[in-house]
Amino acid sequence: MNFKVVFVGLLLLLSVVNCKKSNSEPATNSNVIATPDAAPLATSIPKPAKLLIEKIAGLSYQKDDTSCMGFPRLWVDTAQGMCVGMVKAIDAADKTVRKPRALVQIPNTDDFILSDMGGWSRKLGKVVKLKKINQHYEIIDLGLNKLSLPHTVAIGPNNKIFVGEDNQIFWFDPLEKHPKKHIVVSGLPIADGKNKHPVSMFVFDNAFNLLVNIGAPSDQCAEDKNKACRFTANSAGLRLYKKTGLMRWSSHYTFIAKGLRNSMALALHKLQTCANVRPDQQTHNCTHSTQLANME
Repeated sequence: MNFKVVFVGLLLLLSVVNCKKSNSEPATNSNVIATPDAAPLATSIPKPAKLLIEKIAGLSYQKDDTSCMGFPRLWVDTAQGMCVGMVKAIDAADKTVRKPRALVQIPNTDDFILSDMGGWSRKLGKVVKLKKINQHYEIIDLGLNKLSLPHTVAIGPNNKIFVGEDNQIFWFDPLEKHPKKHIVVSGLPIADGKNKHPVSMFVFDNAFNLLVNIGAPSDQCAEDKNKACRFTANSAGLRLYKKTGLMRWSSHYTFIAKGLRNSMALALHKLQTCANVRPDQQTHNCTHSTQLANME
């Protein structure tokens, strides 16, 4: 199944490629959903008359119109050959998920892991599973509750799921019915009311070393009287925790960058440099390197 999942407000949406296109007149709905690789808007969805209409977070859809790979199609403009379908509607009255942050697909399944921060106080968060049952997704309680500001969820070694809380990073087996937490990094700055950027963000490099964002305690620098923030330069930045063994990481870290305010969008970009060994043949000697892209 070729799809992408994105969050829009309180909606969990399914963006599907190569779906059936509509030749109808453009819709009047002004909400536009764009995926990272979206082409210019080309496909518009009509609003059928005299049908039962559902609305959530300002977006309209009809439950019976399951033309988006079996999911209710949202009335939004999309790129050519794409559609957006409702996977799971989560409104304010639904207490199963309060503040969704991130999700990742469980390898080799149609299911997802979702982090729910719960709120900006500690011990309100949890991690749940979105399990596909027939053509619907149900929220499954994994028992991973009372977490502190869980945000990042990522696939690590052996297809285990790694989760970032404000003070630590742990992994669990997504295939277990009652998974256990295995802490790999601890001692991260907590949300104590003084730390203005307590939410953790991390990525893996090619060797599964952990690159962890540490946000600045503040972004006002009032005590420095418009000079460089001394505490930001010393404490905020990107930490590197090296992998030391099977599902083990060093408790010591090194800074690979300092003075960053809050790096909540991290991505690794693989580069390849090739040198011709035999100009008369299609043979190359290639070396690979990795660059870290950061957005504060």
